[in-house]
Order: sequence, then structure tokens, then C-alpha cells
Amino acid sequence: MKHPFKTFNEKTFYAYKFMSECLPIYAFYALLFMERGMSLSEVALLIAIWNGFALIFEIPTGILADRTNRKTLLVVGALLKGSCFIIWYFSHDFWLFALGFVVWALGGAFASGTEESLLFDSLKRDGREEEFTAVYGKVEAFGIVGALIGIVSSGALAMLMSLGTIALLSGVISIVDACLAMNIRGVQTKREMNAEKKESMLDTLRSAIGFIKNSKVALIIVTFVVLVVTIGGYLDEFDALIIADFELDLFWVTIIFTIRFAFMALGDVVAPKLEKRLTSLKSIILLTALGCLLLGVFAILWHPFALAIFGLPFFVLSVVNVLLVSRLNREMTVVARATVLSLLRVGQNFGMIVFALAYGCLSGIVGLQQTYLIVALFGVVTTGVFMVIGRKVAR
Repeated sequence: MKHPFKTFNEKTFYAYKFMSECLPIYAFYALLFMERGMSLSEVALLIAIWNGFALIFEIPTGILADRTNRKTLLVVGALLKGSCFIIWYFSHDFWLFALGFVVWALGGAFASGTEESLLFDSLKRDGREEEFTAVYGKVEAFGIVGALIGIVSSGALAMLMSLGTIALLSGVISIVDACLAMNIRGVQTKREMNAEKKESMLDTLRSAIGFIKNSKVALIIVTFVVLVVTIGGYLDEFDALIIADFELDLFWVTIIFTIRFAFMALGDVVAPKLEKRLTSLKSIILLTALGCLLLGVFAILWHPFALAIFGLPFFVLSVVNVLLVSRLNREMTVVARATVLSLLRVGQNFGMIVFALAYGCLSGIVGLQQTYLIVALFGVVTTGVFMVIGRKVAR
């Protein structure tokens, strides 16, 4: 059934997602901290504060997204993210940098889960539910391309302005992004929001947890994404360190990130074309195993020429992520769609923290090559376990 006032325009959503990630400060915030007098240990602590508060804010904001206008949350989220970078422009103190990260964590939590749920419900409202995979894949691709352009352009910007000014510019970009978010059609009507407010926030959370607990397919998807599909994301904080092992110039950091992001964007675009061929969880899990094997091959070769295949595992994992998030949305029969997606993101954030701590503990024992190999082996073995589980569920 068509929306009586205005149909959903995904092009506005593409522009919003692109601008939300096209932030040149991404490549330089750690250097900004050190330029302003922070030590390496303080930088690590700041990033830990960021991840910790992101974990704290995730579920409450997910519940809020199921009880209020989601478009408003996207606008507020973009403004909060921009506020972080503006705070950094003026900051020379650890606690002000930490405050910026807390604000960014809150802004990111407002968008997390809200974007996907707003997109799915908007298409569903217009009778275009079957287009979700294609549109969601493009949304993710626009976000990755935005991040890539932001990182690539940051090198040129750093020759023209200070790192503090780059932070301020990123804040302005986020404000522009908030303006774009204001033009996205909000799905929920006042009548629907009033109906949802009759239940408590705890009831909304229970509804989301109950859905994941009672749906075997949803439980498999959420667990599999957290444990296996997101391992590519867990590694991206360490990709820049590859140049030290390969004895390459700093310039190669940009090349490595370009390869990763380009293949991830390609995976997001290709995923909808593969959806009709990969209809079962078994086939998607098998595809994930291929991605983990390709990561293992790269880790075994571990040479500059191996960068030719470096993007392939992330291409595969991006395809899998789009297909599984789409499948999860179609499985949902609860109103608390954003809360379910926030629970998924909590798992991913927790996984990132565990991975970072494990890497910190093992860094003195195993090198970066061995770390990538261990991650690839973990992915292959865990995928095999899920193949067995998926077969039992299918029966």
C-alpha cells in the first residue's frame, strides 16, 4: 500500500549515508591527539572510552528508535557526531577529547539500527519490501565510498590546513549530513508511535530478545554475523600495520585502505544480484567459508604482491553481511526492529573489544601475519560449526 503523502526516495538516503562517512578526520584523529600532547597510552584509552560508551548507548537508543520518529534520531545523531569534531578543534586536554568521543558514541548509537529499520519499514510501507537487499546494498556501498573519499582527500587537506581545521571541517560536513537527514521521509505516524509508547522500554527490549531467542534463524544469523562475518571489521584497525611487515612507505597505507573499501563497496552492490542464487543459510555460510579461506591465503603468502587478492575476502564478507541483514529483517515480525538490530550491533562492538584485547595480549607472542592467519582459521572452523547447526535447523 502506497504512503498517502510521500513515497520513500532512496537517493536522499544514499546522499545522507555518503556524507555521514565522508569525514577526513577519520584518517588523522589519532595524530591530532598526539599533536595536542596525548601519549600512545592515552590515545588507546580514548579509543577504549569510545567503544565502551558506544556499547552502553546502543540498546537504549535502539529502543528509542522503536518508540519515536527515526528520522529525528538520524538528524540528532549527525549533529552529535559533528559536535565531537568541533569539540576536538578547541581541545588540548585529555578529558575534552574523551568528551568528544562520548558525544560521537551517542551520535553513532542514534544511527545504529535506526538506519536499517527506517529503510526497511519505508520500503515496506510503499509495497517495495522485496527491494530492501538492493537498496540496502547500495546504501552500504555509498557509505564505504564516502569513507574512502574522506580518507583519500585527507592527505591533500593535511598539506593545506592543520589537523584541528580538518576536524572542524568534518564537523561542518556532519551538519550538512544532518540537513540531508531532515529530508528523509519518516515512516512512523503519530498513531503508531502512540501505540508503541503504551509498552514500557523494558517491554520493547524483551520483545526484541524474545524474537531472537525464539527464532532459530534469527539466532543463527545474529551469532554468525558477530562471530564470523564481522571479522573483516575487527581487522581494519590493524590493516595499516601491514606496511611495516612488508617494508613499504606510508603512502601504501592509502593503497591498502583503498583496496579494502573498494572491494567492500563492490560486495555491497553485487550482493542483491546473488540473492536469488543464495537462498538458503547453508549457501550463505559456505560463501563465508570461501571468504575466510581467501583471508588465509593472503596471510600465508604475506608479501606485497599478495595485495592483489587482499580485497577478495572483504568482498565476500560484504556480500554475506548484506544478505544476512536482509534475511534478518524479513524474519522480523516484532515492532522492535531497531532494538533487534541494536542487539546485533552490541554483539559486534563487544566482539571488537574482545578482539582488541586478545590482540594486545598476543602481540608480544605472535606477529601480525600469524594474527591474520589465526583469524582466518577461526573463521573457517566456526563456519564449519555453523554448517552443522544450520543443517539441523533445516531438518
